[in-house]
Amino acid sequence: MRITMNLGFHIVVCVLTVITCIVLPCSAYIETGQAEESEATPEKKDVPIYVNPVHSISPTVEISFPSGNFYMHFEQNFNILEMVFDFNYNFFDDSLDSSVSFVYPFGRFIPSIGFSGNLDFENIIAPRIVGSDVYLVPTDKYVSRVRSVDLNLSYNVLNNFYLTNSFIISDIFHVSLTTGTVLDEGVDLTERVGFIYNTLGVKELSKRIEVEGFYFRSLFGFRYRNSFSNPLSIDNHNVSLLHTNIHNRLFIEEKLSINYPIKIYDKEKVSYYQLGGFDNIRGYGKVAINSIRFLLLSTNLEREILRDKEIQFKKSERHTTIHQFTLLFLLDGLFEQDRLNIHSPVHLHSSLGAGFSFLITREGKKHLKVAVYAAQPLESGFSPVIYMRSTLLNFESKI
Repeated sequence: MRITMNLGFHIVVCVLTVITCIVLPCSAYIETGQAEESEATPEKKDVPIYVNPVHSISPTVEISFPSGNFYMHFEQNFNILEMVFDFNYNFFDDSLDSSVSFVYPFGRFIPSIGFSGNLDFENIIAPRIVGSDVYLVPTDKYVSRVRSVDLNLSYNVLNNFYLTNSFIISDIFHVSLTTGTVLDEGVDLTERVGFIYNTLGVKELSKRIEVEGFYFRSLFGFRYRNSFSNPLSIDNHNVSLLHTNIHNRLFIEEKLSINYPIKIYDKEKVSYYQLGGFDNIRGYGKVAINSIRFLLLSTNLEREILRDKEIQFKKSERHTTIHQFTLLFLLDGLFEQDRLNIHSPVHLHSSLGAGFSFLITREGKKHLKVAVYAAQPLESGFSPVIYMRSTLLNFESKI
């Protein structure tokens, strides 16, 4: 595929920006880090500590049944350079996703570069034009391969407010295994601009780990095919996440996502969203729901039990404690449309679930969170999905 000189200029500028910021020495050590925990109101005996950053999250592992999905997330800090790795494999859907990114803060500028790949051997969802409308229709067996490079530069305007700009190059190839026909091939060029507001952070209270705060991100995406003279679409992605303590170690987490197309230039290459899994609508398998626009609301209600109960082990002067036992109740609701027409029917999907978690702490700075959840879609024909997730968090110093 030929890419215009305008594209080449954009790529050179982004690459030079990332390389320059990585090579230049940084005189200040920036402490960052977040953990996947809940938030609580301190009791009188608790003393908040906010200066103990997460050194690494290595790894988060999730296995779900009966969907056969395996997911792993890994974060590691090397001084102020952060590496993030994600891996996802679905046995029954026969799909594989992986990505790695490198982030190097330099003053108020935060450049990063990421590489990702997707390989899929099952049914592809293809747009079908009927009159002036577009439907999402599954095709026969196919092979899909997508490789992407993501160049990103964020600027810290205020303490918790960031402007962000990313340029993504995606090499796309879809071919039918039934007929041998190439369904789609080309290079997608996507520029995303927007802002992020983030106050989420780790909070430590007397040997307990919590997360509190608010996160909001809004991005506008401009997608092209092969060159900037061939626009495909403009869309908007929004997500907000709130962690808070509502009463005496009763925690609530609210997540709201709204994604929709603003302008479609080429209906045959309309982008769509594949939903399902623990990170969006739980109880449904990965890519179980396909939509062109959607609104997702997820609620987690957590209650700590057995507050003063701890199980302690000691071996070779090393202390291990099992504590922070928590019950979880969840409710997800998804409103989506699988047709381009804004007046097309809106489909509702919802699920209920519950679970429990506990924390295993070793030497005061290594914490393994173990959680088991079960979620049931409130639709006929679906079986409950069980999620088993563990996250290891390493802190730079003891709690």
